Amino acid sequence: MKRWAGYGRKTVCSAGLLALLGGCDFGLDDARPNEPPNTSLANIPVEGDTLFALVTLHWNGGDADGFVDTYEYRHVSTYLSRGDSVAQDWTRTQNTGVTLAFSSIDPLNRQRFEVRAIDNDGEPDPTPAVKTFYTSQTFVPEVDIVVPRDGQQFLALERTSDWWQGIPLTFTGRDEDGDVVEYGWAVDDGPWNWTRDTTLYIPPAMFASPLEGTHTVRVTARDDTDMFDPQGTEISVALSIPRFDRELLILDETNEANFNPRVGYGDDEVDAFYADLFGQADTWDYYAEGGLPSPAELGRYRYVVWHADDKPTNAPHALALEVESVKDYLNVGGNIVMSGWRVLKSFAWRENFPLVFGEGTFVNDYMQIGLVEETPLLADFTGATGVGGFPDIRVDASKLDFFPNNGVLNQVNIIRERGGFTEIAVAYDTSPQTSYPEFRGSVVGLIYFGTSFDAAILGFPLFFIEREDAKRFATAIMDRMRQ
Repeated sequence: MKRWAGYGRKTVCSAGLLALLGGCDFGLDDARPNEPPNTSLANIPVEGDTLFALVTLHWNGGDADGFVDTYEYRHVSTYLSRGDSVAQDWTRTQNTGVTLAFSSIDPLNRQRFEVRAIDNDGEPDPTPAVKTFYTSQTFVPEVDIVVPRDGQQFLALERTSDWWQGIPLTFTGRDEDGDVVEYGWAVDDGPWNWTRDTTLYIPPAMFASPLEGTHTVRVTARDDTDMFDPQGTEISVALSIPRFDRELLILDETNEANFNPRVGYGDDEVDAFYADLFGQADTWDYYAEGGLPSPAELGRYRYVVWHADDKPTNAPHALALEVESVKDYLNVGGNIVMSGWRVLKSFAWRENFPLVFGEGTFVNDYMQIGLVEETPLLADFTGATGVGGFPDIRVDASKLDFFPNNGVLNQVNIIRERGGFTEIAVAYDTSPQTSYPEFRGSVVGLIYFGTSFDAAILGFPLFFIEREDAKRFATAIMDRMRQ
């Protein structure tokens, strides 16, 4: 701010003064030179103190012939063991304080902080305020990738859909000397994507081309001192695009060793039964093969018929244990038929029935089934009545000629509540003299028609239905799903 000498811009001369001085000079005095501002730092932290790397500093400034317009600060970190330094450029701010994460990779690090005021004429303080202190070593936060597993295989699409949002990614982080403030994830040689979320989906566009093949996924974490591992934790995933170039796979999870000895049928007979029901199809024995086909192999089939027709007593069917793989197949457009004894019970093995499967569960979200009940040990399911054009079916009493079945099925899963876009296929039937008439007419089989996949669920084991009835019923299911 310029100041004029005297009392103002104009000087009025009296007549006497004119005579005495011989005139009056109306010129202006030269402007005074601008005085630079001054800056001071608060006395906290104390000069020379040793601190944690996250430090808050405060300052103030003044200007004798104007006002302070803004401030600039910078700092230099010197690693005392290594003997080298890292300097930061001036940062401009309107604030009179800042919290900084000082680089502290050595056991002891010297930090020199400078701040200067800049006045309204744009002139900086030529002698910035300086504070020197020390910081102790900080440690890079650690990250664990929970999902996917290293080397895990997935089915993938070129574009996201209603059901397939990308490859799931879940991770956790920890910092032994502070707090994690954000996470970064990267795919292949791509840049870090910073987020506070620890569960997300990686869209297909983030993967390097071609999508099909092996890719790397990296995750890192940044702590409250701005430290992060630039390499991160790395895993690989293998992606396959479903081809659906084959029609049908019969996935055999029936464990004939769990049959009552009076049943008298083994693996060959069960295989032949399902081959007769569904016609030309490939087969896969879950136990003989040591688990499921690979996602790439599973993604070749438009339809999968999964049967688990033995009655479990000590552990659930593997179908419920492989739910993530089943979801992966359905999300990309596969279709499934599930048949089994206590098949829905297997999805909540330790829960008491009746049970409501809530949102977020496989049964609710993918089968559109809510309340499920299981008939007691002495119940008498003799067959089912077809609904909406499906044929009636009868239990094959000859396969169940032992106690407590006595020619009928028990522990059948009843579907009490179903969601939209489902179609009832068959309803529970029983003998006229039954002790459990309340189950008659209850839903025991339905089909869900979705935007990405169709799924049929039978709450009873299809193997114990009369062969010709089961064959007509299987044909009706496949015809309806292929429409």
